[in-house]
Amino acid sequence: MTASGSFLRPVKIRPAGDSVRETNEHVSTRGMEKTGTMGAGRNTRTRAAVRAFTLMELLVVTSILAVLASITLLIGRGVSERSKVAQARAEMAVLAAALEQYKQQYGDYPWTPDSPPAGVSDPRWDGGAVLFNALCGNLGPKATQLTAKGRTWVDLARFTLDLTDEASLPLPDQTDLRVNWFNDPWGGWYYYHYKKSGVDTAWKSRGFLLYSHGPDSECFLGAAPDSPPNTGLLENLPTDATYVEQNRDNIYHGRN
Repeated sequence: MTASGSFLRPVKIRPAGDSVRETNEHVSTRGMEKTGTMGAGRNTRTRAAVRAFTLMELLVVTSILAVLASITLLIGRGVSERSKVAQARAEMAVLAAALEQYKQQYGDYPWTPDSPPAGVSDPRWDGGAVLFNALCGNLGPKATQLTAKGRTWVDLARFTLDLTDEASLPLPDQTDLRVNWFNDPWGGWYYYHYKKSGVDTAWKSRGFLLYSHGPDSECFLGAAPDSPPNTGLLENLPTDATYVEQNRDNIYHGRN
């Protein structure tokens, strides 16, 4: 109570340390809030960067796999082609061995005249059909039909035939001529050529000509496709760039 008789209101004095502590705590809390916000921003950017890097890795890996798949495919094709070339050479070796046995029995290889033998009107008749019928025991060396069934010189089951219907297959006890061919691994024919007759003076080769058109199924050896030089020799083939390219992958028995 004062001298005038009034009462003084008690004043609570807060220690200075408390004010400082409160202020510091307030600042510290705000700092934490600020730090937390900044940290969250950095974490968000970091996660985004990780996601972007992962996508980039996936793109790189996908590209590498695509390149490897292409390389594998090319290598696979190359291996497949080499396998087919080897198969063609092996099959022609079997046909050639059969022709040698045929010659031992008949004294000559089967001729390949320009016109088909009597009784055959199919315009597709060619040297390949001569080869098929001769080795199936239907055709003699002068390209004439045998009167009695001859020996079958090859196992037809080892070859792919161009035609497999009953009318195109040889009969076991008859010499009916069939227009058919031995197929190469690319679905083309094995081509066979020899002299046209016993007095064919143009034919200079000591043997027959047996070949495949190869992977591209194209060939130009003489005056027309599938028509080799009359000499049977391959020294003077057409030099035109187109024909050279067509003949590049031809496969000849005993010559390449």
